Amino acid sequence: MIHKFMKVIQRLTCLNFIFASFLFFPITDNSYKFDQSAFSLSKRDSYAENNMVISVEPYNCPIWGTCYEPPILHFYVESLSENSSEYELRIEINGQVYYYKKTDVKFQLPLTFSNGSKIKYWLVNSQGSTFSSSEFYYRLTSINSETGLYRIELLGSRWKEVVPTYALTWNIFPPVDGADYGWAAQYDSPSDLMTSNDYALLAGRLIWNGNVDAGSCPDGGLESNGAANQCGIEAAHEQVISWQNAHDSEIQSAGNEAFIPQKLIKGIIALESQFWPDWEIEGEYGLGMITEDGVDMLLKWNQSYFLEKCSMLYTYESCKNGYFSLSNEQLTHLVGYVLQDVGTQYEYQLIAETLNAATIQTSQVIQNYTGLAPYAVADFETLWRITLGIYHAGCGCMGEAIKESWKESKNTLTWSKISAYLTGGCASAKDYFDKVIQLSQ
Repeated sequence: MIHKFMKVIQRLTCLNFIFASFLFFPITDNSYKFDQSAFSLSKRDSYAENNMVISVEPYNCPIWGTCYEPPILHFYVESLSENSSEYELRIEINGQVYYYKKTDVKFQLPLTFSNGSKIKYWLVNSQGSTFSSSEFYYRLTSINSETGLYRIELLGSRWKEVVPTYALTWNIFPPVDGADYGWAAQYDSPSDLMTSNDYALLAGRLIWNGNVDAGSCPDGGLESNGAANQCGIEAAHEQVISWQNAHDSEIQSAGNEAFIPQKLIKGIIALESQFWPDWEIEGEYGLGMITEDGVDMLLKWNQSYFLEKCSMLYTYESCKNGYFSLSNEQLTHLVGYVLQDVGTQYEYQLIAETLNAATIQTSQVIQNYTGLAPYAVADFETLWRITLGIYHAGCGCMGEAIKESWKESKNTLTWSKISAYLTGGCASAKDYFDKVIQLSQ
């Protein structure tokens, strides 16, 4: 991950991204607007109304998941005065406006197409003024009409604790059709992650360390570079299968907790280390070959993870203002503290949260070079290809490729165009995603 020959270009390119960074939520952010052209109100009433907040909560179904009844959302205004009868709620979906002569409403969501729908809502007072307007995307699809099973997904920053970071950051829903995107699914059982790939390097380590007896094989089952020869691979096959699936439970749990596709985590581990934890490669650590630069990226872009880890090492007061509020010495110690998770049960969560950070950086890189939101210029798979490219090669490589690709197209970002500009030390990012997916199967 982020190998040495890529560091210079990454540092030069990514520095600008950091200072330009912000999370882009073009349709999910709460924005409270007041119609100044409407009838005049007293300053007191005007201030109060302009600061009203319409809360939206799930009533009978989860925010992101499945449900066996039509999902209902509860709209209400907190701390509304006794004059609540003066206010009415409006809800709009796909141009259809629903009028309510009250502010506490339980609203049954209509079904959407696979790309979802935008839901807008606002308040109207007795004088006709509108305010507290907000909006977000949702998707509601029927999974099984016979059993009444629905899939409901709400995209809004207010639900960031229970919605995948990539979905919020990119403002995009994952594909409905799992046939072509099985790698993107969230699996409930560790057994769904089972693989049976042969790994020559892992087999070689198992033979060398005495876990496998390959004494009957030529040269003890080993090649000169430490990998197993064909006889050694066959001798170690059962142990290799067992070894690569030994921690599927931890991978499944880490993916669920971080809302990261578990097969991506497993495929990255397979490609980076072949599940062997003790490779002696300078500057790269553990199953995911995490580097200090990789941890630095994680802490810069994954704010919730930064605050969690920083507060364990320093006081909350020292950490609450973010990464750039710490001194260089504090940051150095924090990077080292995070790396202590390598080799422990928390290493899988470290990899998952690093991928979360990379999804956020993907969004910023795209916005910096295109001026547009990720969902407007790239499809779901391309965004993940860029994300894994950042994990592996760094944002310097990916940023330069995106910049040149956008100069050429100025319309959409496709992987075929982006990968054409991944050359030299960045070339290994071209097929990184494909290798990860192949090894996750």
